[in-house]
Amino acid sequence: MAGTYRTSHQIGYRIRGALNGRFDELIYKNMVTLDVDPGVDSTVVVTDATTGDSPEVSGSFNMTWATLRGRIGVDLDTATELAASDDTSGMDFNYLLISGAHGTRLHRWTQGDPSLAGCTSVPGNDWSSVDLRMRVQNGKYCVVTSDGRFGFIDYVGASKIGESQYVLWKRTS
Repeated sequence: MAGTYRTSHQIGYRIRGALNGRFDELIYKNMVTLDVDPGVDSTVVVTDATTGDSPEVSGSFNMTWATLRGRIGVDLDTATELAASDDTSGMDFNYLLISGAHGTRLHRWTQGDPSLAGCTSVPGNDWSSVDLRMRVQNGKYCVVTSDGRFGFIDYVGASKIGESQYVLWKRTS
């Protein structure tokens, strides 16, 4: 991600940001601005520091470009895109089927940004490996990976062009 990332927050609301690249940070009343070095492939992760939702793994994928490069899915637990010739037993999201894989479950989240507490409170019957809306719509999804980690995917629909971002939170136990 290159360019400028901005987030607003209320007074007294603490945020935690993580970035795997060079950046300049400006802090104004009620706004934090990160200007990301365009020469560095970067991912910005912002979480609410008051909730204890500490990201452990984060990454992104673009299904259109990934499939053109021979990629068929992603192991969210290791942030690794996989080719058909790779060992795909750890694959959590299958680009070709547009679904969770190997026991990974998804839940469409419609109440703002997902949190660890919110995702862990979703009843078991509300999770599925497939959500047909993913074929045409953007959306935010809670995810439980095949390794049992909770996180979320800010998903760009398969019929759209763009980067889907994901975060897995640190295990609570």
